[in-house]
Amino acid sequence: MEIIALYVATLSWIAYCVLEGTVHEFIWSKNRKAQDFNNEWHGRDIHVYFTLQRMLVVSFLLVSVKTGLIVLVAMLTHPFVHNGVQYYHRHRGKGLRESLMYDSPGHSSAKVSIDTGKDRLTLFLIGVALIIVHTVLYFM
Repeated sequence: MEIIALYVATLSWIAYCVLEGTVHEFIWSKNRKAQDFNNEWHGRDIHVYFTLQRMLVVSFLLVSVKTGLIVLVAMLTHPFVHNGVQYYHRHRGKGLRESLMYDSPGHSSAKVSIDTGKDRLTLFLIGVALIIVHTVLYFM
């Protein structure tokens, strides 16, 4: 049952990243056109709130699966899914593969950004590999 919970939590996290990437692209595309956009809300950089929101979601997942592995998997898989969806919406003419692998130096307003599609894909695959290794060890 623990393995099923881990897979459900991971799929839930990926679905959350897809929704979040879509919302952030909408916000980004609207705000980049605004003359007074300064990336702050109530005196703080907006990414502080994004990070707190993600931590809240991951804490719910952590409580549901009772393994810290979900936190690591969430951290590793987030950039690939979130940024890929964001770039997919931003570059509507490109395909999904091109959007997921899009190199984005200087395109992010985040404090920490993984700019190359190859790096985001590598982290995502490490996250997936961790789940696979955990599954194999679970059944041994």
